[in-house]
Amino acid sequence: MKKILLALLICAGVASCKDDDPGTEPPKPTVSLTEGTSTTTSITFTVTPDEAEKCAYLYAKVEENVQVEQPSAETVLKDGVQVSAEQATPVTLSPLDPESTYIVFAAASNGSVLSEVTTLRMETGLLPEPDYETWVQATSGMGQYYTVAWTAEPTGNYMVQFSDIEFDEYGEAQSAGYKIVLDLYGPLTDDVMNPTIPQGTYQFDAEDSYTHFTFQKSYSNINQTDDQGYPIGYGLYITGGSLTVKTNEDGYSVVGYLTDEEGHTYKVSYEGPMVIANKTGGTGSNQTIENPSLLLARYYGDLDHANTGNYYLSIGTVTVDPDDPFTTTSSGWQVILDFWDQKSADDDNAILPEGTYDLADTHAARTINYEETRIMHYYLTGKTPEMAEFDYSDASVQVEHVAGGYKLTGHFVLEDGNSVDFVYEGPIDFENLAEPLIGNVNETFTIAKGEYLGDYNRVGNDNYTLHLYTDEAQSTFINIDLNAQTATDLRYPVIPDGNYGAGVPDSYETGTFTPGHLLYGSYLSGTTVGRKVNGEVSAYSFITAGTISFTYNEADETYDIRVNATTSDNFTVEGTFHGKIELENTLLGPEVGNISFQANYVPNAYYYGLQNGSYRYYLTFSDIEMEGTMNGIYPANTEAGHCILFDIYTDTPGDVSDLRLPIGTFTMSDSKQAGTWHTSAEGRIYDASGNRTSVSFVEGTIVIEQQGDGYQLTLDAETLREETFHCTYSGSFPITDYTMYGAPMPLESFANGKAAMQGNGSQKEHSVRIAPAPSKDARLKLPASSPRHPLSNDFPVRAK
Repeated sequence: MKKILLALLICAGVASCKDDDPGTEPPKPTVSLTEGTSTTTSITFTVTPDEAEKCAYLYAKVEENVQVEQPSAETVLKDGVQVSAEQATPVTLSPLDPESTYIVFAAASNGSVLSEVTTLRMETGLLPEPDYETWVQATSGMGQYYTVAWTAEPTGNYMVQFSDIEFDEYGEAQSAGYKIVLDLYGPLTDDVMNPTIPQGTYQFDAEDSYTHFTFQKSYSNINQTDDQGYPIGYGLYITGGSLTVKTNEDGYSVVGYLTDEEGHTYKVSYEGPMVIANKTGGTGSNQTIENPSLLLARYYGDLDHANTGNYYLSIGTVTVDPDDPFTTTSSGWQVILDFWDQKSADDDNAILPEGTYDLADTHAARTINYEETRIMHYYLTGKTPEMAEFDYSDASVQVEHVAGGYKLTGHFVLEDGNSVDFVYEGPIDFENLAEPLIGNVNETFTIAKGEYLGDYNRVGNDNYTLHLYTDEAQSTFINIDLNAQTATDLRYPVIPDGNYGAGVPDSYETGTFTPGHLLYGSYLSGTTVGRKVNGEVSAYSFITAGTISFTYNEADETYDIRVNATTSDNFTVEGTFHGKIELENTLLGPEVGNISFQANYVPNAYYYGLQNGSYRYYLTFSDIEMEGTMNGIYPANTEAGHCILFDIYTDTPGDVSDLRLPIGTFTMSDSKQAGTWHTSAEGRIYDASGNRTSVSFVEGTIVIEQQGDGYQLTLDAETLREETFHCTYSGSFPITDYTMYGAPMPLESFANGKAAMQGNGSQKEHSVRIAPAPSKDARLKLPASSPRHPLSNDFPVRAK
């Protein structure tokens, strides 16, 4: 930043030495500048003219990388400070910047004759060094660059870190010392991809104003470590001070004087290079990745079991750990490309097909997948690179087979409007990580187990999960997710006879099985087939078409099951089973005995207005103090007790200015009609350790009577295990108007999903965990876990 300082002084008088002969030209004047003294904020010099009628001077501060041009004599005399032309004039310039260089220009005139311009170069003195208790002579410096969008003046944010601690390759401290983080604000950097900290002195800003050449308290702190690198106490905020930053051929020269929140004072100094990582999320300009190398190539085969092949590549200019290609060890670019197209004929010698691959959020053929495709730049700020990842809105890669291998031409359009382009030419030898495929299956199954889950999917029918095994080792297995008519007896359900076809995913239509899929990317869910070796899934596929028939033999309570289906990867699955199914009724819940309690608390009482043609109230009663809301309530203290949650429906609208419970008798029903309480009700029993057991009900009544300004409530219900549940309450309580919130989370989330909350706690899916494919994530090295963690050289996580 160029800043020229000019000061003006009016001349006190004019001296002339005129020749009596008007035809004689006057003598040429001269002027001299004599250096005097200088202080931290001033310089003194003497201006001495000779043979002059007028005399003046100008001065300018010398700025880094800014050329100061010498003015002409005319300019000095016209714009400068006038001084005596008859005698020497001492001049003091003040206040000036400390530790700065100034040039003084002087000139004189005698009539029309001008002197030469005389110059004098002087420097102001050094500021006196502030007192400090601790000098941190940093051996490392690093930084991150952000931009501030909400300031009137374009502002860059430079989060810098200086330390005299020795860090290992994982970024963990190994020695005693200090780590100082400062949150600097200044002008924008010229090159976003290679940020540099603007030179200048940064002052502490207690107001957090984000003005240039300041730093703030929020992210500015000091941490100290012991001899083993472990933190000593907690980091202390910086509450005062300044930091002067200069650049040179070797990088940076930094000196600062700081005060922490406890009043300790520090001097911090650093000399050397400092890599600043771009964390803005954009590149600032179009980028071309020059001469990228192949870092990784893996073929995952038909990963989706959908007759498409997955080709996974990593290219870039970074270097990677030879033992872990996902660990970068240098600065540079890395691009991860997740290609999907037809399967390769030979898994061991996979060939990525030619063509243009466009961005998609699916795994369709001839696409690159948005979720796995990434573009990153790493900055070796310390011993571990700092990653900057760039969001993009569009991308395409042209794949060509050329002499010597492949030519990949990529084009990414970033969210900031800039682009990143690359061309890779060379061989690509894919590592075979394709999973083995199931092949055709034709088995006789000897074991059948399953769970009855009631209306788990909340669509008005019953859901069963069944598991067929060829043997105890489950060498071949079929998981069946069945959607059937509602059982006539909830205590002793029987799978209805019929031919069940493949349903539409997530529709749960009666008379269908749910097609297979992966849950959370690692669990077999829906209707699937697989094989196990030594207890581990070795091959699997998704059953997506065909029929599964059931016939129940009432005489001996056995089933005949026949499977005639196909998988998503076009294999046939045939199988039969005859025998009893070990069917767990997850709705029954555990045996809790007969329950009877007097409720003393009403944790929740809400009125939701008109729903399903009736007016709905949601109530909870307990004999212990509870916290939380809705069905998320829990004991306020660790103690044994009881609680019940239920909805009641009435035909009388509530007066929201004075809400009262409806008086009358309510019968359990799933109709949600007036005069009923809903079958989704949940009874809870807590033991002295706070563990919860939940039960549901098949029938019951609630009687609500007026009792003064309050109520007398009596609830009698029967659980699926034919145990009784009795609750009474006497008193008054406020009811909150929730009509403005619409329908809340229904209690059915419990009643229709009891499998996760009752019985043996089994999950609905009874998922079979499969071994996931090797991680595709590009990651940095992480430290091994330990009881105590050494101080990390990571920066604070920004919340801006």
